[in-house]
Amino acid sequence: MWICTACLIMVILSMSNERSVDSLKNDLFASLVNRIVSDLKTNNVVLFGSKSARSYSDAFCNRLMPKVPTISIDLSKMMIDKDNRSLSLPILRHPTFSTLYVFLVNRDETGDYLKNLESTLNTTVRVSPISARPNCLIVCYSEETSSLDNWSNLLIYAWSLKFLDFTVAIVTPGESPILYDYNPFTKNFRKRLLAPRTDLFPYKLDNLHGYALKIPAIELQPYLYIKRNSEGEVVDLDGMSFKYCQIFRESLNFTTTFVTGMEHTVLHANFPPIFQRLGNAEIDMLSFPFNVRSIVYDFCDRLQLGRLFLNTNYVFIVPILPIAKIDIPLDVICFVPVFALIVVVYEAAQRLLRFPKKYWEVCKIFQILLGVTVPRPSPKKMVEKIVYFSLIMLSMKYSIDALTKIMDIRLLKGEVAFKSLEEIAESALPIYTLDFIIEQTYGNNDEEVIQKLKKKTFPVADIFQCIYRMVDNKSCMCITPHSAGAYVAKMFINEDGIVTTKVARPSLYDDMAAFAFERASPFARRFDELVQRIVESGISDSWDIAQQYTVKQSDFARRKPIKENIFLMQLYAVLSAGYVLGCLSLMAELACKRYCACSK
Repeated sequence: MWICTACLIMVILSMSNERSVDSLKNDLFASLVNRIVSDLKTNNVVLFGSKSARSYSDAFCNRLMPKVPTISIDLSKMMIDKDNRSLSLPILRHPTFSTLYVFLVNRDETGDYLKNLESTLNTTVRVSPISARPNCLIVCYSEETSSLDNWSNLLIYAWSLKFLDFTVAIVTPGESPILYDYNPFTKNFRKRLLAPRTDLFPYKLDNLHGYALKIPAIELQPYLYIKRNSEGEVVDLDGMSFKYCQIFRESLNFTTTFVTGMEHTVLHANFPPIFQRLGNAEIDMLSFPFNVRSIVYDFCDRLQLGRLFLNTNYVFIVPILPIAKIDIPLDVICFVPVFALIVVVYEAAQRLLRFPKKYWEVCKIFQILLGVTVPRPSPKKMVEKIVYFSLIMLSMKYSIDALTKIMDIRLLKGEVAFKSLEEIAESALPIYTLDFIIEQTYGNNDEEVIQKLKKKTFPVADIFQCIYRMVDNKSCMCITPHSAGAYVAKMFINEDGIVTTKVARPSLYDDMAAFAFERASPFARRFDELVQRIVESGISDSWDIAQQYTVKQSDFARRKPIKENIFLMQLYAVLSAGYVLGCLSLMAELACKRYCACSK
């Protein structure tokens, strides 16, 4: 009896002890779970546990799962079988900034738990090489307080894998959890006690404290200019695209290290080495937003693409081809048929009134109206005198009117408009552009005008080959982004200071531009936020307007009628018209004499 009673008491004590242990475990993780739940940025949790920490993992899960969507993964199985189904989960292959990785470890377990953690981190990076790293929390249960020295190497190693928000939480019975984190920009470690309002992941991207970001130094006007010192070293960049980086640099307080060796102006030829350096972490980000529609697909596995924010419109740059035409008033055009009608009327009057035919021939009436003297005796009949006098007066009036109308004739100078794709397609000028632009511009479009344009479009290695040929000889057209075309139209002038190119009105297609970063860059999201603020403020639009305003003004001035030396032009027109009329009169007089001689 006593033996049964003792056994029952021992069973009750063991059960109460297990309950107290479970209660203790729940209390240990309660504050940590509450902080995870209260973090509004966390939408889902991936919990990595091991067999040695199974009891703590269950306690952690029981508190966390009812409040936050949680996926639990057996860490030991994942490390043994690299191809298990856990690694194919979308949340591991495409984590977001709202994803939280929680690693539960037991410091008192046998084996090197730090190496296991490093191996697990490498596995998660291998599974998702491009996406930004999620927040990562190491929860370590230890019977004794663990010092920072035990975790400093792991914190530094996590940063080498691009884990910026990486925190170690040491959970010890009877004590508040201790948090360790590392700021790579100040190179300082920090130790904190977990409090109700303590941030598990302190924000570190508000100030980079002079951290050096590596960007490529490329010369591509008007987007990028390289500034060099007296020794030829690159000291800074400038240009329309680099203004974004200047705002980034001033807002986040970082410095830039310029990677040289890619200063060539052929931007498309530099994309493979640039993206290769991005993939090898030799460059942190591009120094300019690039057009993604035609290029990014070839290098999508080597970079992290930022927010699409800049619309790029591809257009034709065409030479200004001068044309001259004579502006003849409508009165001058009407003067010729009226003149012929007058000759017919007087010829009919001669036949009706029976005037001497030899003095009233068509050619002689024509000569009198032109003001040419015709030798003839004075008319004898009164009616003939009146008709002849009216013909002389009409001749004087028409001579004066003809001179006045000739003075109104203006020589106008203008340029070929190139207002439509049809007009460009019918032009005899060939079109040159980069190879990838040809493919994106025409593609599989079967429209007749597009096919005509495609047949006369040829690739060039450098777009400036086309621009120089167009400026010097006016013998071709080019396809470029609109901002580059406006820059060319403004800057490329001839030796007389006259603009020789312009942007044609019809546009071809639109492309979107974005910044590119190295894979899993921790800076991409922060820079995207700044880009969004720049776009919303309209500052970037003012850069384009300031660059194009002068171009639009000069283009408007070219559309006005040219009035310089207008008096000299009118004098030339009068002299030319007088010379032509004199020649016609002489030819008419000679023809009349010959006709009269043949009649005799």
